[in-house]
Amino acid sequence: MQTDIVSTLLYKKTSYFILGGKSEEEILSNCAEALNNNMSIIQFNPVNCDLISVKIGHKIRQLCSIYDSLYIVKSRCDIATITEANGVLLSDKDIKIEDARKILSHETLVLTDYLSDTADIVLYDKHVENIKNLFVKEKENIYLRV
Repeated sequence: MQTDIVSTLLYKKTSYFILGGKSEEEILSNCAEALNNNMSIIQFNPVNCDLISVKIGHKIRQLCSIYDSLYIVKSRCDIATITEANGVLLSDKDIKIEDARKILSHETLVLTDYLSDTADIVLYDKHVENIKNLFVKEKENIYLRV
């Protein structure tokens, strides 16, 4: 786990941004704008593991590196590995965390959007014990397990 990166970023900034866009140009433009607005975590949502998604992922990774922000891939451990993402966000319908760790490098964070004791980071939309409110995602509160 990249504890030095995580501890710095999670407490330095307070925003989590989910990239949207229909074209590579639009996605990268939205990414650049989000990073200029001090977003600390950028989430890319590729649909397929294809050349276009990998190309976009590599560019997002480069932009996030410049801005010292985390680059997270939703649901796709294959693209996270290929593009050297900082982490992958798994839902309860995705691959199990234990299986994801077999695919990912040991430095790749595993985030979940459901309560899990085996994830490195849990982003959750309800306040529960041992969860601290740190992030804002699209004007909704997101809670982070500490």
